[in-house]
Amino acid sequence: MTIEIQIHAKSEKGERRREQVIGAARRSFMKNGYEGLSMRQVAAQCDMNLKNLQYYFPTKEDLFIAIVQNYYSDTLTAMKSNTGGTRGASGKLVELEKIILDHWDVSSSAIWTQLYCMAHHSPRMRELKIELYEDWCTEVAGLLKDYYPDASGRKLYKAARILTALIDGVVFARTEGGKNSIDFTALEKDIQAASKLIVESAMR
Repeated sequence: MTIEIQIHAKSEKGERRREQVIGAARRSFMKNGYEGLSMRQVAAQCDMNLKNLQYYFPTKEDLFIAIVQNYYSDTLTAMKSNTGGTRGASGKLVELEKIILDHWDVSSSAIWTQLYCMAHHSPRMRELKIELYEDWCTEVAGLLKDYYPDASGRKLYKAARILTALIDGVVFARTEGGKNSIDFTALEKDIQAASKLIVESAMR
């Protein structure tokens, strides 16, 4: 990825420290949102002072970029490590959708929502959004290649974009629990059926 943060953590200890900070910041963001993400509080949770934290992440924007990259990496790893157990293209497509939907829950969608909002005003966030989207579609297209080996790269990428758009729609429409929550179980099944038809149509 071209969006880089100045990483001073050269040693194994420094890298562990950096991961500790990202973990604490990610939990804080999930609970309090971007506005409530305090670098001073994250530093305190990691038993370090603010200047020490800024050695790794100079600004709050740098810290949020690290949260996004960290979560994206986790999602990609989960997707790649859990696909391939089902036989047949149709079954594997449903399996791929289920893995993504399970991993992209209500809380995690807040990360992407924040990124998309900030991309309107921040060139760095806009570049990160474009970069992650292109990388994601390329990765999904690569997985679809295993399911549809005879399809061209152009058709696979097109199908990956369609699949991503459908899944994004479900993820962003989900709500938190409570009396006003909406059950999207049935919708997710309908999306899986619809995407199967659309993706297979794109392969023709």
